[in-house]
Amino acid sequence: MPQSFRRELVGHECSHVRKLGWASIQNGALIAKAEKAGYEVLITLDQGIPREQVSTTRSLAIFVIVPVQQGKNAVKVFAAEILESLTTVEPGAVKVFTHRPA
Repeated sequence: MPQSFRRELVGHECSHVRKLGWASIQNGALIAKAEKAGYEVLITLDQGIPREQVSTTRSLAIFVIVPVQQGKNAVKVFAAEILESLTTVEPGAVKVFTHRPA
């Protein structure tokens, strides 16, 4: 996930795994650490996390972005939809964001 994406999520406190020193932590361990730290939502490009780590007992929601292309701007198209979803997300929810070109 590009670090710059957090600037798109205006009105929300956002962190990046690199800034937190968590870049080497993956999947379940990352989710557990984020939950313990009090985060409410994990936004990821890792499409495997939902299959591996979904649990209704989680206090953390997971948003998975599946961009059509690669690059820093590829995830920006999801910002408005993610911002809207942040207003209604429930703990333990998993939401996959895919952009289908018109």
